[in-house]
Amino acid sequence: MNDKKLVVWRGFLRAYSTIMKKLAQDLQAEHGLALTWYDVLVQLYKAEGQGLSMQALADGVILSQSGLTRLVDRMVTAGLVERHYCEVDRRVCYAKLTAEGVILLEKVRPTVWQRVDDYFLRHVDAEAAEVLGRTFSRMIEPL
Repeated sequence: MNDKKLVVWRGFLRAYSTIMKKLAQDLQAEHGLALTWYDVLVQLYKAEGQGLSMQALADGVILSQSGLTRLVDRMVTAGLVERHYCEVDRRVCYAKLTAEGVILLEKVRPTVWQRVDDYFLRHVDAEAAEVLGRTFSRMIEPL
């Protein structure tokens, strides 16, 4: 394999890991919210009716599918999410954002967007954005 490409791969991994750790630290310090909770709030907010089946939520979360059921349980206890079971098939469970969840998301989102800009976007000029966008799409599409 090309050494230059390996350097890029390792750089990508280091950048991703460093940025995500710092973003998680900032979110916890400033809002007392775990980044995984933010991810769930965003996924539910974007969904039609602000709710998803647990399977669809697991498929949609970006950060971690591990322990999603327990995470949603804690978010239910915190009043941010509600669970609803399908009337036809009780094995199917839905997670739905509560009004409190929406309020928290709207409070936290500006911090996340600012940090994403600080740690990532400000380093990406228009040319790099175009190249990265095409590259990421080519990587994801076949998978």
